[in-house]
Amino acid sequence: MQKTDVLIVGGAAVGSSAAFFLALQPDFKGKVTVLEQDFSYEKCATALSAASIRHQFSNSENIRLSQFGSHFLKHIADCTDKR
Repeated sequence: MQKTDVLIVGGAAVGSSAAFFLALQPDFKGKVTVLEQDFSYEKCATALSAASIRHQFSNSENIRLSQFGSHFLKHIADCTDKR
């Protein structure tokens, strides 16, 4: 049995981003494990969602959060190269 410090159940958008950003923290030295039922991620919750990332919100916080998501996905290679 492998040891893990943080277990994230569900690897769709929220689970994967939580694991990604936790792993990027310089002071985090633990092991993150993501459990996703679908190893291909083709049928994970985000892939099946009609909502995905949208910018149609009425408050500025949600708009900025969705804009961040779009920018992050567009430039994800830049983020992973720094790791």
